[in-house]
Amino acid sequence: MWTAVVIVVLALSASTLARHHDDDHPSVKERVNRYRIRSQNLHIDDLEHHVDDLEHAMDNLSRPLTTWDVNSLKARVYKNEEHKCPDGEVSCGGDYPECISHLFVCDGRVDCHNGQDEVESVCDSEVVHVGSTYQGVLEWDSCEYLPAANVILTVTNSYHSPYFNNRVYVRATLVSDSTKFDRPHPVAIPMQGHYGFADGHLVLRPSSHTEHLHRPYVVTCTFNFGDHAHADCTVKEIASLHECAKFRIVKV
Repeated sequence: MWTAVVIVVLALSASTLARHHDDDHPSVKERVNRYRIRSQNLHIDDLEHHVDDLEHAMDNLSRPLTTWDVNSLKARVYKNEEHKCPDGEVSCGGDYPECISHLFVCDGRVDCHNGQDEVESVCDSEVVHVGSTYQGVLEWDSCEYLPAANVILTVTNSYHSPYFNNRVYVRATLVSDSTKFDRPHPVAIPMQGHYGFADGHLVLRPSSHTEHLHRPYVVTCTFNFGDHAHADCTVKEIASLHECAKFRIVKV
């Protein structure tokens, strides 16, 4: 009996030693598998490092998008889209076309299905707040034999009638640098007109006859960059609406 017990103990000891030996000395196949796993882990770590470097490099390529960037892009897309609204009407935007009269924009009553005609960003009169000043470089293509001139446009007065809410009546002064008119002082031309919420047009004409220009003109500035600080302007003859000059203004 004792002999059988001894044999069993020896067998168990041998099995335990064999397992310890296998753990300490894995087979060739197991060692190859472990090597492959370590290699793959190192490769993954290296890839993650490269991805982190690429993300960091991409973040440094450009600054984060601002609200102005988004609005400016939307405005450019809108300018290049085909519009179905007839003259005197404006699109409500959105997923399906809808046009309303300029007179209905910012009149205090929602006419667009999406309420776009009464939103604050459309009805904001910041463009023509008294003291608002814009500057640019006026380039004549025809009508006047004058070189390019620096101009400053300043709003001197504005009036928003409670009975005609879709526009603001404006008085402004257009100042040109002195050398272009061969005068010792800057030339200031008083202007009057209106700003329309529907199309973002600031339309101005001389308040009275000016000796500095050969004929009367109308200046139209379109705030079509998605904000109230940038606009493209044209100068046209009042009688024929022939375009004589153009310039871009930026709020200062």
